[in-house]
Amino acid sequence: MTICQGNFFSLRGNFFPKEVLILKIKTLLCGVIDIWHKRCISKKIVGSLLLTASLLTSAACSLQNRSTPPLEEGNVPRIQPITFASGSVNGLWVSIAAAIAEKSNQYFQGYPITATTGGAIANPYLLQNGQAAIGLSQGFLLEKAQAGLAPYEGVLDSIQGIASLETTVLYLITDKQSPAGTLEDLMANGGKARLGVLPRTDSSYLILQYVLAGCGLNDAGDLQEPGTDIYFAEGGSLFKAYNDLYFDLLVINKALPDAALSELLSKRESVLLSLKPDTIRSLTEKHGWSPVTIPAGTYPGQEEDVLTIGIKTLLIVHQDLPEEVAYYLTKSVYENKAFYEIIHDSYKKVNVNDFPNDLVVPLHPGARRYYEEIGLLAKSAGDEEDAL
Repeated sequence: MTICQGNFFSLRGNFFPKEVLILKIKTLLCGVIDIWHKRCISKKIVGSLLLTASLLTSAACSLQNRSTPPLEEGNVPRIQPITFASGSVNGLWVSIAAAIAEKSNQYFQGYPITATTGGAIANPYLLQNGQAAIGLSQGFLLEKAQAGLAPYEGVLDSIQGIASLETTVLYLITDKQSPAGTLEDLMANGGKARLGVLPRTDSSYLILQYVLAGCGLNDAGDLQEPGTDIYFAEGGSLFKAYNDLYFDLLVINKALPDAALSELLSKRESVLLSLKPDTIRSLTEKHGWSPVTIPAGTYPGQEEDVLTIGIKTLLIVHQDLPEEVAYYLTKSVYENKAFYEIIHDSYKKVNVNDFPNDLVVPLHPGARRYYEEIGLLAKSAGDEEDAL
């Protein structure tokens, strides 16, 4: 049952701001449509789902007390439809991309920016090939994309940056009966495990490969229990398989904190494995990652601090994205932090003043213009001369 109370809706006992509830409806519908599309259903069915999504979204929007449009009525530009490549269904990136699109679309006619699923590895390809104009990825992947190094074939040189966003962390989760406190302890004396990880389009598996290389293993298969295969699956299916004991070491790159992980760890008694300080130091020096401590008590049954690595999420665009669009995209991300905190707790730790830092790729001119206007970046000499 849904109850309206002022500017909030109560849904199954939980209160949400109206715009957040609407966003959740949109995200859910996008996920349903994307799943059906990937299963190659007919265009007729996809069209029906899109029509249903449009009708439900319109109905939800009629309930929303919308804020004053950022631009004066009659002066709102119309732009071509834009695809925003995010992450896997039900993941953090899908929710955040939908939220960013929601706020950015207020500056344009017709809600042109649409969030779709994607992956940290796949998204730079999608931007380079023109299949998306906005996306999310990670710095170490963009470094490899610019150099044409694996997992990429050929140089991806059409990508520019907008903002450096939240830090995701590497989780190594195993059964509570495990005597190991660190991944290195698990590997000692030839220890093996049955691994479970997200599909290869996500960065979790590649990050694991780099971590294991730092620990002296050539490949994740060297850690895998003989006679078994690494279990690859999307988030919900992967978590269910872990609960059902299909594997005993879950490796995943997710936000801190993460509600889905809390739920998972409340169902199967587990421990979070740390990485040893020397391993963390080596990984941060080689890949530009950061050391992260998961405080004790963050998750059910977590009695001690856990040491791991963190990886920055970067908001990126194709270099041909119009400057006006990049400007308002940047403005929407910078000025709506409180809204994104409602979408996910991890954004409470995001410092908006760090947005232009550590982007790896060149800053898009539209983003630079916004950062210069608010004083976050110094104006270039050319801009200062134009102002005289």
